[in-house]
Amino acid sequence: MRTPVTTGIQASYDNGGLGQTFIEIDMTKQHFWYHKNGKIVLESDIVSGLPSDPHKKTPAGTYYIYFMQLNRTLRGEIQADGKPEYETPVAYWMAFNGGIGLHDATWQSRFGGDVYYTRGSHGCINLPLKVAAELYDMVKVNTPVVCYY
Repeated sequence: MRTPVTTGIQASYDNGGLGQTFIEIDMTKQHFWYHKNGKIVLESDIVSGLPSDPHKKTPAGTYYIYFMQLNRTLRGEIQADGKPEYETPVAYWMAFNGGIGLHDATWQSRFGGDVYYTRGSHGCINLPLKVAAELYDMVKVNTPVVCYY
């Protein structure tokens, strides 16, 4: 049996420490669900990290949202020329694992299915703009996030 590594504050002793309010992300199905008080209140197809690149594949695990920000510019690793690999503005940023988080991705033309095999992220969970806005208004810091394949 594998025990996931968790960070943050335990939400509850119920449901394995998750409580009844958490974000569930199935990277195989490319879909997420937001459970609030035991009921699914929001769900959507997603685009997760590029699975063929170990540096971009979204890691499975149990995390907690630790930082939220509106209108943030996401930046990749600094390259040899001193510039970041990418600079991408997003409207809704919800970080849960270092530089990995949930955010809007207006550059994605579609979500779900096998899109992530060719247009996968750098590890983040890409959401449609409307869904990211709704989720941002619903969640708070310390909301558990469960990612799995």
